[in-house]
Amino acid sequence: MGVFIFSECPWGQVPVVEHNGKMYCQSLAIVRFLAKIFNLMGADEYEAYKCDEIYEALRELMDGTICVSD
Repeated sequence: MGVFIFSECPWGQVPVVEHNGKMYCQSLAIVRFLAKIFNLMGADEYEAYKCDEIYEALRELMDGTICVSD
């Protein structure tokens, strides 16, 4: 692992993941990337859909376009 230099981060933001010498950024893109690497995208089309459904719900929560009531 090398020295972390913020100015070298894609988009100038964290989190950043370095894998095989390439930099990956944007939280949800990293989540999808890691899910693909570790084969966590579902065993069939329905499971893959459910993964995407959860991903989209998280994205909407982060964007503030949906809220969760108590």
